[in-house]
Amino acid sequence: MPSTGTIEIGGKQYRWTSPTIKDIMEFEQTTGLLLIDQRSFNSARGRAYLAELCLRKHHPEITAGIILGWPAADLLEIWDMISEAIPIFTVSPGTKRPPAPPPADEKSGHDASAADTGPTPTSPRSSSSPAGSRAAPSESA
Repeated sequence: MPSTGTIEIGGKQYRWTSPTIKDIMEFEQTTGLLLIDQRSFNSARGRAYLAELCLRKHHPEITAGIILGWPAADLLEIWDMISEAIPIFTVSPGTKRPPAPPPADEKSGHDASAADTGPTPTSPRSSSSPAGSRAAPSESA
């Protein structure tokens, strides 16, 4: 039986339901985001699509585009809903939840999308990464 609950965003209550495996497969086919890829659930775009997946049974009018318009302060609230609705994201007791994805950098036009292939703030740099990978000039000396 799927889990259900509520989330409050902007003073409005929304009811969510855990997606089925079929829902998750359709999500991956439709968005191109893999559910277990850290770049998906650690990005604002990924969290918006996952939130839509959890909300769509009771609120089919709420789309990822609408969710992306919600205040950034609600990202952790959204993450709590996602991790409760899709227990694969539940971390072991005593472990902190992943941080909210970084906000878009308006000056550079960079956004925190799942298409960004650089290292995420929660993943350490791998020593096997290519020498030319996104290192800042000050790091190369």
